[in-house]
Amino acid sequence: MLDDSHRGDPVDDMSNALPLSPTERRELMEIACDTARQAGVLVREGFKLSNRGGIAHKGAIDLVTETDQRSEALIRELLGQRASIPVMGEEQGLVGELADTLWVVDPIDGTTNFVHGLPYFAVSIGVWSGGRAVCGAVYHVMADEMFATDGDTAWLNEHALPAAADVPLEQALLVSGFSYDRRTNPDNNFELWEAFVMKCRGGRRLGAAALDLVHVASGRLNGYWEANLKPWDFCAGAAIAAATGCTVTTYSGAALQLRNSTMLCAPPGLHAEMREFIAAHRRYPLYD
Repeated sequence: MLDDSHRGDPVDDMSNALPLSPTERRELMEIACDTARQAGVLVREGFKLSNRGGIAHKGAIDLVTETDQRSEALIRELLGQRASIPVMGEEQGLVGELADTLWVVDPIDGTTNFVHGLPYFAVSIGVWSGGRAVCGAVYHVMADEMFATDGDTAWLNEHALPAAADVPLEQALLVSGFSYDRRTNPDNNFELWEAFVMKCRGGRRLGAAALDLVHVASGRLNGYWEANLKPWDFCAGAAIAAATGCTVTTYSGAALQLRNSTMLCAPPGLHAEMREFIAAHRRYPLYD
């Protein structure tokens, strides 16, 4: 278990004790891991198909596949067998009434990568409770890597992840993304991307927010920022990153909300530096 020295400076209500008991969170994490792994088998088989199980458009560049839909249906079935908690998923939305505790599910995070045959995508299953991301699992399907947390400790497969290590911005490898409305929305992250890439050691755009977050948690990447995320994009990954001591907030430093949000995730010192950098270089008002 990580002690308080690993958790960084308090940000709004992010320093409050986690909701649910440690036993409840551990049980939900184990359910999330088991379910994500079973869904991962289905997703892996879909990836082998030439048409990835059939492809449709939700928007001009926003894709969905039959494999996404089958994965979410399986996840809902498996979760429903083991815990009476409403499920909010990318493809079907919220099934059941909004409750204090929710499963938040992305059946394939990184669908565009999946469709193009790029093996960087994940099954993400998080638990949102008491107004925050508390536990969950992100399964990197093709790498067979299970990232998970019970809210106290984060794991990669059977190994506990160490506390997040700070680096200065100039030495950081950062990751970000661009929303599906980037062709029409002038607040499309391009100005921040250019500014950060000129300042840091390197920038990456990998196309799967859940994996981006857990790679920050693991230390493979140092910091992450992005706007216009949905809850299924960040719930499980944010919980995993927070358990390693990363500070996970909106651009303005506020606690995350279960709605469209800006996202800033990094170890505490780098988070503070990135937050100041965003405030200095972003042309648009900070919003949460």
